[in-house]
Amino acid sequence: MNPGVQTNMKINPLGLSFALAALLASTAAFGASAEEQAKTRRLKAAADHVLAGSVAIAITPKLDGVEEPILSPVSEKCPNCGRYHSFGLSSALEYERSIPQTGFLLPGGHVLCRDLCLNPENIASIEVRKGEATAAATLAKVFVEQKAVLLKLADPLAEAKPLELAADAGKPAGAVAVRRRLAGRNVELLAAASPTPGEALQREDGAARFQMEGDAALLDEAGRLCGFNFNADLAEDGAFDPAAWQGLDLDALADATARAEAAAANSTLPVTLAFRDVKPQRGAQQRRWSRDDDASKLTELKTLGTVVSESRIVVHVGDAREALTRLKTIRVFFPDGTAEDAQFLFAHKQANVIVAALPAPRPAHAMRPAGTRLADYADRLLTLVRLTPAGPGKTKIRSNRIRLDTLEPGWRDLPTLDIPARESVGLVVVNAAGDVLWTAVDILETNQSIGQDDRQDSNTMFLDAQAFAALATPEPKDVDGAIKPVSDEADGAIGWIGLDLQPMNKEVAESLNVLPATENGSFGGIVVKVHPGSSAAKAGVEAGWILLSVRPRDAAAPLKVQVEDSESMFSGRFPWDRYDEIPAEAFDEFLPTPWPAVKNNLTTQLMRMGVGTEIVAEFVANGAKTAKTLVIEAGPKYYATAPTFKWNAAGISVCDLTAEVREYLNLADDAPGVVVCKMESSGKAVVAGVKQFEVVTRVNGAPVKDVVEFEALVKDATAFKLDVLRMASTRVVQFKTGAAAEAGAGDVKANPDEDDDDDDDGSA
Repeated sequence: MNPGVQTNMKINPLGLSFALAALLASTAAFGASAEEQAKTRRLKAAADHVLAGSVAIAITPKLDGVEEPILSPVSEKCPNCGRYHSFGLSSALEYERSIPQTGFLLPGGHVLCRDLCLNPENIASIEVRKGEATAAATLAKVFVEQKAVLLKLADPLAEAKPLELAADAGKPAGAVAVRRRLAGRNVELLAAASPTPGEALQREDGAARFQMEGDAALLDEAGRLCGFNFNADLAEDGAFDPAAWQGLDLDALADATARAEAAAANSTLPVTLAFRDVKPQRGAQQRRWSRDDDASKLTELKTLGTVVSESRIVVHVGDAREALTRLKTIRVFFPDGTAEDAQFLFAHKQANVIVAALPAPRPAHAMRPAGTRLADYADRLLTLVRLTPAGPGKTKIRSNRIRLDTLEPGWRDLPTLDIPARESVGLVVVNAAGDVLWTAVDILETNQSIGQDDRQDSNTMFLDAQAFAALATPEPKDVDGAIKPVSDEADGAIGWIGLDLQPMNKEVAESLNVLPATENGSFGGIVVKVHPGSSAAKAGVEAGWILLSVRPRDAAAPLKVQVEDSESMFSGRFPWDRYDEIPAEAFDEFLPTPWPAVKNNLTTQLMRMGVGTEIVAEFVANGAKTAKTLVIEAGPKYYATAPTFKWNAAGISVCDLTAEVREYLNLADDAPGVVVCKMESSGKAVVAGVKQFEVVTRVNGAPVKDVVEFEALVKDATAFKLDVLRMASTRVVQFKTGAAAEAGAGDVKANPDEDDDDDDDGSA
């Protein structure tokens, strides 16, 4: 083609040929051949012909009594951000706007236009316009292999000329695309004629295609109308006559939709996860550390699971991931009304799912994956089904027809969909045979650091059905060994390398001359103690070193360490001097523990990596970077998880002394005592003066080693003399319980300087 010939022309409804005149002048100026001029005239005539049969369409949406569709009917993928910009039906109704379309008038009072995938129940009315003439229309047919629908006019359009295909037309050699624009208050239709159907593409499998930019009427070499195309590309051997296209009327469409919904609901089932009650927390600091209050309080989750093989089900866990240590049962509900308890197998490390084993094979409910080649289903009629939990054993099902034309790179370079819909788990794309093509899953983001807000976020994306099914049989590195049901006693376990760390900041980094290594003090933890016998101690780590990052050996990148600041409202200074002024009710809700919390972001992340995992820890030691290989161990018992005894008669609970409490109080490893970890304001011991966080070292003169001894000492007695340690000061607290207290025989005494000989043997 002569490069000076413009091949795209815009034709208005009045048939003005300004663009054509300019084109002919340009052609003559460059000495174009007579053949090229003839082709240009043929394109002009074809554009005029197609424009005469083109119409403007306005669809009025409906939401009264029906829900917003899953897919947005009007959307455009932004070239800048890569996301869809769209508006839903509610936005259209708010501004009393219709959804605009263009179409081609066909013989018999039919209009051919693009399929917006709008459900019939969401259409209030359709108006077709040509010039000043208008006519109502209804949806008559949805085509299967073309992204198009057929409308039926209620009345003829006087100013429009139906488009008929030439009887002896050849293969497509050109195209005319029609679009609309506002011209004041009127709608103007413009036609763009091209001497080729689109950009020629040659696939690796040898198939030749043309990439199309929009809906088009197709022209043969002679400029005659030979068909239509609404798909993203055009095959040379395709069917172009709408009369030959497979289509579904509204009844057939409803049947196909019902089959797709049934197929999705047959393998994606309602599941109820039940959790143990949460152990009471000790002190506001531990409660404040748990940033996900919903997960920490969760006792039941209604969710969805997909049966991916005869005996395995993949269950979405959402925000309940951190609660899985308390998981009791996995109840799976089947469409026939039966229910079974599945057995937990493992949690996936990157996909936010667990995999469970069904008690008996269920081959009839196993998902049937379809092929993954886009060419096998591009632009074809598919069904997007959304399933959401709707009560015990119940699922709410909605659907939308959908057309797919492109794939995006996703998790681990697997292909994924990017569609104009709010993505959420429970979305399933099903073909006409009931095979699953795509299903949505939450993929956890890979943390780049261990920081003060260490909760893992996730993104919902689609995996093809085969990749989704493979989640049930992962490689060992994809199994999260730290996320699994544990006993009540083991709940709260931490990973441990034997280091106590202090936070880093810019001022500290500058004083230690480590600004570059810590990125101006934005990360890093100063080692203040290396616990004897720990992995860090065995590796030769020393106090004063700075921990920069940790990396499991199988991980691609290290995690930077950010040590959280003290969460105490007292900025690290505990109010011992005003301790007796604090009401009992304030302790659990507001008052943090005096000693630092052992469970923190680092110990939690180490537990997620798994006990026994080898990690490479990078330090700054004596001004130089050094790496040490450490092994994650199960952490020791700490204040929040120490064995406990609830002394109901006295209104207090006590727990064993743990390492961090002993260190804070400067107590020897063999020093006696148990810590008061909870109290009731009306309890006998509390009224007598015992406070939370104090240490009971003796009961009626006998030293107390742990809660087992404490329980034995108080079991049968009713009169008590407790030696109570508050920091470095010890006092004696006396009180009685049971019948003796009711008779008024128990005077309260809590004076560290006053000895009392009454009841010194602790007997009743």
